[in-house]
Amino acid sequence: MEYKSKCNFLPSQLEISITEKCNQDCDYCWVDKRSRKVLSFSSIKKCIDIFLALPLDHQTITFTTNEPFMHPVLYKDTVEYIYSKRQSNKDLTLVTTTNGLNLTKDVISFLLKCAKKEKDFRLNISLDGEKESHDAHRVLANKLKHSAFSVSLKNFLLLPKDFPRVIFTITPSEADKLNKNIDFILNQGFKKIDIFPQVFTLWRANDIKSLSEELGILIDRINNSSPGYNLRTLNRLWGSTHYNKLLMGSDEKFYLFEWILTLPSAKREEFVIGDLKKGIDWNKRGKLFTELFQKVALLVKGRCDKCKNRNLCGLPLPLYMRCHYKGLDFKKYFDNFCSIASMLIEHADRISPDVRNNLDCHKLKNR
Repeated sequence: MEYKSKCNFLPSQLEISITEKCNQDCDYCWVDKRSRKVLSFSSIKKCIDIFLALPLDHQTITFTTNEPFMHPVLYKDTVEYIYSKRQSNKDLTLVTTTNGLNLTKDVISFLLKCAKKEKDFRLNISLDGEKESHDAHRVLANKLKHSAFSVSLKNFLLLPKDFPRVIFTITPSEADKLNKNIDFILNQGFKKIDIFPQVFTLWRANDIKSLSEELGILIDRINNSSPGYNLRTLNRLWGSTHYNKLLMGSDEKFYLFEWILTLPSAKREEFVIGDLKKGIDWNKRGKLFTELFQKVALLVKGRCDKCKNRNLCGLPLPLYMRCHYKGLDFKKYFDNFCSIASMLIEHADRISPDVRNNLDCHKLKNR
């Protein structure tokens, strides 16, 4: 069976992995953190030059697979360089995700300066709700028994509440606390939340049922009120956007997409598609994507092709990558992902059209 991919498209999103080292060691994190390499500023500049030279009207640069404020000066210099090289005829979006541990006043001042000047400068903060839920899976990398929640929340509260988007990771153990944790986040004043179910973990049927019940309550609350916040339930599904992405690794090599970071360094080589000297091998990129799409399509036996939700969640290439190279049973993880994705989409379908625009369910309109 062949899956017709769109891998001939130029990538519109570049992920810059300044480093893979992190000050947290979350048990659900998919990034292999054994590498201690750090990109140099000269390498970052070359990478940005190559990416911004692509003939695209809109481009996105992200710092979302690493903790960028492990190296705050390098991050600041990088952002300033990006904006100095931006072309006037292009739209450019910058997205940064942080766990908040290194959000100093100087860093916050820089972020707010960028947000004030640039309309498409975005900040994501990782907050999983109340202390018990946040600390359940987030462990400090130094292994000291301090609370990651206490440090992160203290720093998050220094931000204007309408600026960051909260990435709310929900795990099986915390599924029955979804509304409680969302209320906590809203009570801190934050107005934008993405629900992100952790699908690299196998969920039991009872956990999925708990999450579904909690989402049902949440959707009823939304439909019976005029929410002054923006809640997204579908945005963290992978969709069919893999072919839009490109990764610059901390080893100065270009890779297919950011999910390659789930692999240890020794197993990444086959997904290298270029470097800063030779540029990007577009033929190899297309061939690799086509092969991946076909492998996954074969494994799921056409289920995705026939699914009414295909345009909303797509083939789970990242899940395949992780399972294949970690020796995990892809069928089990795929069935798990499919159950969670279908449940999320069914609940999103219940959102009243009156508030749907406010809740990032525009994807549902053209189904």
